[in-house]
Amino acid sequence: MSSFLLFLLAVLSLLVIYFYFLYANLIRYRNQAEAALSAIEIQLRNRYDLIPNVLRLVQKYLVHERGLFEEVTDLRTKASQHTASKTPADTQTLFDLDALISEKMRAINVAVEDYPELKANETVIAALQQYQDVEDNISAARRFYNVAAQDLNNAVEIFPGNLVAPLAKAEKMPYYQDGQSAAIQAAPNANDYLK
Repeated sequence: MSSFLLFLLAVLSLLVIYFYFLYANLIRYRNQAEAALSAIEIQLRNRYDLIPNVLRLVQKYLVHERGLFEEVTDLRTKASQHTASKTPADTQTLFDLDALISEKMRAINVAVEDYPELKANETVIAALQQYQDVEDNISAARRFYNVAAQDLNNAVEIFPGNLVAPLAKAEKMPYYQDGQSAAIQAAPNANDYLK
């Protein structure tokens, strides 16, 4: 066998090994993102299980907030029936539903603040504390997921990973936003008041 043929065979072998490692990394990143998404779904399920109890406790005090309760209940039902599949579109739908639930639950928490007898009720305080603990767990799961999604997205978009990604069935995943980006953008600017 000629030395050129051996050299060509060695280069070809290195390329195959290189593309195998690219493929394996894409699979690893995809699996990490799916595991992180599963952790979010577990925390969201905890939230969905807790919401009816919180609503039942505060409902008798917040009679005029009935429409808000109905919205939260409807969103909870939709979200609990919808689990994020492994597609980016379904994952984004779940994240959008979650953002709406978070917004409505913040409105309920604000309404609770207006009722001293409700704020003093130990059962309500315990339920709201448990709800806050679940929210903290969701926040931690969100950070873990976003790191995993970033790793996957980078691997899928950067050459030569973008060539291997279709073979590994790896797609770019959406980032999990906190649902407050509009509120942050609408936040007052101190400079407007210091003129």
